[in-house]
Amino acid sequence: MDPIDALERVAFLLERDLADTHRIQAFRRAARRLRGLGPDELASRLAAGTLTELPDVGPRTAGVAMAVARGEVPDYLADLESAAGPLVEGAAEVRGWLRGDLHTHSDASDGGSPVDEMAATAIDLGHEYLALTDHSPRLTVARGLSPERLRAQIAQVAALNAELAPFRILTGVEVDILENGTLDGEEDLLDEVDIVVASVHSALRMPAEQMTLRMVTAIANPRVDVLGHCTGRRVMGGRGTRPESEFDAEIVFEACRRFGVAVEINSRPERRDPPTRLLRLAVEMDCVFAIDSDAHAPGQLDLLDHGCARAAAAGLTPDRIVNSWAAPTLLEWTRVNG
Repeated sequence: MDPIDALERVAFLLERDLADTHRIQAFRRAARRLRGLGPDELASRLAAGTLTELPDVGPRTAGVAMAVARGEVPDYLADLESAAGPLVEGAAEVRGWLRGDLHTHSDASDGGSPVDEMAATAIDLGHEYLALTDHSPRLTVARGLSPERLRAQIAQVAALNAELAPFRILTGVEVDILENGTLDGEEDLLDEVDIVVASVHSALRMPAEQMTLRMVTAIANPRVDVLGHCTGRRVMGGRGTRPESEFDAEIVFEACRRFGVAVEINSRPERRDPPTRLLRLAVEMDCVFAIDSDAHAPGQLDLLDHGCARAAAAGLTPDRIVNSWAAPTLLEWTRVNG
């Protein structure tokens, strides 16, 4: 491990534990700053102890880098590694089935890292593909992508895929389901991307009958591939808790089955969405599923273990988990169902 790898490893471990964002970004920024140096300047600064003269490099991040340069394991990294056991029991078999992740965010919207860092971590984790699903325009609080920005991102992904093959970044968007059930996106752009995750982010407390109609209208749209975090609940975390949206789950899941839309098992521990009773109902109703991290940072890609454990407990098999399929099979499914 070199000094830059050590800084990135610290950030990864903090991210998978959902640690404080400012602490994580300190290590991410320091790693980027050192990666931008030539090897001679980096070696010189490590030898002279002048890393802290650089922007974005503080005493703690410099200490980690310098310890590694001396051939030592930094205490801070060692402590994080010693605590970095399995996130949850019972996930290993299902996790082994997964080929990729269909719901992730970059710093183009409300994620913390650029897409190339997300892709590099996905490759390290053994993924074959990663869907980049930044938010749609209406979600301004999350810096949702305008049509122009999404087109630029599609071009960026094409360039990265030329470098990263056979790994593949799938183009995508997490599109808001508007209050009348329409999608917050231009139809031609939604037709162009590989994966469309449709999610409710606003008016979460609307009456059940209206919410049911809203969700079913979106699910019936042929551009939708995955229904994201269907109840919108939060059960823990720094942003507080939030109750489930109310809707007729049998009607919604029947629409997913009928229109070939995968029900997302959202792996974020603060969501655990759908709740267990609804997950069991969707299984009984013969829905297919996407086990997604909803990662907003590279280390959060490892959150898949939470969703995998829930899928295992629900008795799901690989044929019903769309991101256990190879990319050609997955993309053929999205085309057939769209």
